[in-house]
Amino acid sequence: MEKMREFKAQPLHTGSPDCLPTRPYYPPTHPKPFALLTNDRGEKYQREFYEKVRKEQEYYKENRFHAQPLPNFEPEIPRKP
Repeated sequence: MEKMREFKAQPLHTGSPDCLPTRPYYPPTHPKPFALLTNDRGEKYQREFYEKVRKEQEYYKENRFHAQPLPNFEPEIPRKP
């Protein structure tokens, strides 16, 4: 019973670090950019919005109020031949 109660630790490695296994090399990871559906919807909305704004500006440019020139109220004086 006494032998079972005794603690016996593993012996320490006293050698150089060469006894450690070599660590495998893993190349660094490069994350891929996200392809979110909200980006596509946002781009589509922007294109439609700018097209709508452009058409509205053209409409206002074409249908803008243009005043007629004032008529000439000076009487015509006939010249003698």
